[in-house]
Amino acid sequence: MSYKSFLVVLLVPLWVGAVELNQDLQAKLISTLISFARGNNVEDDQMLTMLGELALKDRKVRIGGVGIIDRNISILLSEPRNSIVVSGKKWEGRSSKDKEIVLTDGRRVLTSIGDADISSLKIVIFSPTEARFIDLSSNTGGVYVR
Repeated sequence: MSYKSFLVVLLVPLWVGAVELNQDLQAKLISTLISFARGNNVEDDQMLTMLGELALKDRKVRIGGVGIIDRNISILLSEPRNSIVVSGKKWEGRSSKDKEIVLTDGRRVLTSIGDADISSLKIVIFSPTEARFIDLSSNTGGVYVR
C-alpha cells in the first residue's frame, strides 16, 4: 500500500472531521505530501511509517489522571487496575502493571485480552462492504473493499 492510500484511509478522516471527505482538500493534502516526499527523498515505506507515527503515536495530555478518547469513553490512568469509563459506567480489568487490550463500541466493553504482544499486534475489522486493518508493528493500516 502506498502512503497516499494510507493517508486517505486513515488520516484524512481524522483531519477533515470523518463526516465527509472534502475531495479538494484531500487532493491538496496528498499533493503536498508527494512534494514533501520528493523534495526530501522519502520512499513510500518511510512515508507510511512517518504517517503511522503521526496517527497512532500521537501523545495526548492527561487531565487529572484521565485520558479522554471521546465524549463516551475515558481512560482512568492513575487507578491500580486498568480502568475505563464507557457511557458513564466504570470498567476494571487487570492490574495496571499488566498489558491488556480492551475492545469497546462506545456503549459497553465488549471484551478484553491480556498478555498480548502489543508490539506485533494486528487488528482486522470486517464489515459487509470492507475489511480494515491496523498493524501496530509498523504503524500502518488500510481498507480492502469486499
